Amino acid sequence: MRRRELLELLGSAALLAGCGEEDATPPRAPAVEEAAPPQVERPSEPVPEARPATDADWARFAERLEGELVRPDAERYAVARRLFDPRFDSLEPQGIAYCRTESDVQRSVAFARAHALPFAARCGGHSYGGYSSGAGLVCDVGPMSAVALDGSGAMASIGAGAKLIDIYAQLAARSLVIPGGTCPSVGISGLTLGGGQGVFGRKLGLTCDAVDAMRIVTADGVIHACDAETDADLFWASRGGGGGNFGVVTQFRFRTHHVPQITRFALPWRWGAAADVVAGWQEWGPDAPREIWSKCELGSRGADRSVAIHGVFLGEASSLAPHLDALIARVDSAPRRRRVESAALLDTMLVLGGCARRTYEECHMPPEGTLGRGMKRTRSHVVQTSLSPDGIETLLEGLDRSGLVEGSGRVGLDAVGGAINAVDPDATAFVHRRARFIAQYATYWPRRANAAEASERWLDQLYVAMQPHAGGAYGNYIDPRLSDWERAYYGANLPRLRAIKRRHDPDDFFRFAQSIRGAA
Repeated sequence: MRRRELLELLGSAALLAGCGEEDATPPRAPAVEEAAPPQVERPSEPVPEARPATDADWARFAERLEGELVRPDAERYAVARRLFDPRFDSLEPQGIAYCRTESDVQRSVAFARAHALPFAARCGGHSYGGYSSGAGLVCDVGPMSAVALDGSGAMASIGAGAKLIDIYAQLAARSLVIPGGTCPSVGISGLTLGGGQGVFGRKLGLTCDAVDAMRIVTADGVIHACDAETDADLFWASRGGGGGNFGVVTQFRFRTHHVPQITRFALPWRWGAAADVVAGWQEWGPDAPREIWSKCELGSRGADRSVAIHGVFLGEASSLAPHLDALIARVDSAPRRRRVESAALLDTMLVLGGCARRTYEECHMPPEGTLGRGMKRTRSHVVQTSLSPDGIETLLEGLDRSGLVEGSGRVGLDAVGGAINAVDPDATAFVHRRARFIAQYATYWPRRANAAEASERWLDQLYVAMQPHAGGAYGNYIDPRLSDWERAYYGANLPRLRAIKRRHDPDDFFRFAQSIRGAA
């Protein structure tokens, strides 16, 4: 992108006559090239005062994009504007720019600045707060989704728009993986920038821990090729400092890991044993061998209550057996069933992602896939020490006396520790390196008028009740109702994140309700 064009896009009125269990994404881009960063100069001329965009401005912006601009009068706008959660269907951006190249991202940033438009970066559209959309311009990096391995397979260059199911599918062909979550349509960008905990975390670390380098377009339109030595502060902040805060990532380079097979297990108990299950699991899961990731899951729907321990083991079923025996001994009662199954990597990830009865091609959001969209709200705690008996009782009472009328509630306790906690809290922006598990409280309800009220009341009451027993929150479970959210997400790393924000985005261009501010 030439300096002259960049200046034009940044606001020349004479030349600008205008411009994250369903995104309408154009066909995928060709493979991402690992070329040297373009030579992009910083603007040396003052940017003219921003002015509202006219239809002509938007038309000129669309002509300059290598990708596609979708405006409200387009037939596909109704689908293109959607996020994963229907709660945000009322959001109506003025335009969605499907960026096919880094230059498209630069053009989108420049256009939004030139016309003082609210700006949101979007990959998978799964933001729990709806922050990957808004009233202005949405910069969708979905078309930049190529996955390319180097000759040895040790490194993978992955476009910022890639979805987890596509990454798993392409890497699994060589029995490779990067640590990530399970929801198939989640975008790699949001997951990585917020940390990225998942089923491989205890063995391989967070998603952000596997990043070797990344490319980011900052608010001044400059492309930064970041790693541990170049733009190291931006590289540090972008590994756990949250999506949408410092720039728009266009590409990652990840270290891969060889994982030929996964053994998955499920142990459900009767509800009467729930207190013993939670107590036994929390002393087993976070301290188990790193090859074992597990979740203690509790559910409430109508009069039904459920408790089970699910997980995966990076190894053969025969090697897992003694560890499950140890867990059952801690609970001191037998589960209703003991299901253990080994399978190929991709088959396992499809099952964990809710796609057991779907083909890989179907395991996307519409219109390409068939994954459904559902009403949902979540909150979270980062639990530093095991819950006391009183804490366990509070948790179970919240589910036993749920008050849920039409919806359902669920609590998932995800074991961390292992490789996640082997990293110092200040080594990356992700600060929660001493926790035992992350608690996610979730509620789901049907799409009917007033159906949300009881479900959301239940969620907030349970969260408040658990506050004395836990602290902090996971930034990828972003929570619009959280008051001291900066401290909850970032803890002691917040001052450094603010300083980096001041350095790279002094005008606070990348801004949403819970974005990091440069000022305290």
